[in-house]
Amino acid sequence: FRCSPLSEDQRRRRDCLPPPQPIDATPLDQLRLVVMDLETSGLNIQRDQILSVGAVVIEHAAIDLGSQYECTLYRAGHRVSESILIHGISPSAIERGVAAEDALLDFMEFSGQCLFVAFHAPFDQRMLSRGLRKDLGHRLQHRFIDVAELAPMLFPEARVGRGGLDD
Repeated sequence: FRCSPLSEDQRRRRDCLPPPQPIDATPLDQLRLVVMDLETSGLNIQRDQILSVGAVVIEHAAIDLGSQYECTLYRAGHRVSESILIHGISPSAIERGVAAEDALLDFMEFSGQCLFVAFHAPFDQRMLSRGLRKDLGHRLQHRFIDVAELAPMLFPEARVGRGGLDD
């Protein structure tokens, strides 16, 4: 990937991004967890782009509703596709969005030293990793916890099998 030319301020911010949470003996309830979701232009990890990022923090085993992040990214030449039926992000919202470089820097600064939590996390992890490389020249090192894998283990009585997020 060749990252976009970054301003001096953007390079400084990128170089100061917090490191990932180390995997050590720290109890889970003492970790900063960032529950995140990406909306993308499609499901092709090689071609599609991040359109929106949303996140909320869990600290001290509690959801911190005062610590949330939400941002729509500006994407030049964005084309409407069938994915709009899923994410509902209008072309005008994309037009008014924040530059991808700034949005991703803001998100990573918001996230800080954390473990990311997502539903079907491998997709979000790959898309975020690709976006950070492409737009910032930054390598994602944060780890992800996949709620889709944990939920059946934590709530076997639900018997959702390979259910969706609503299940």
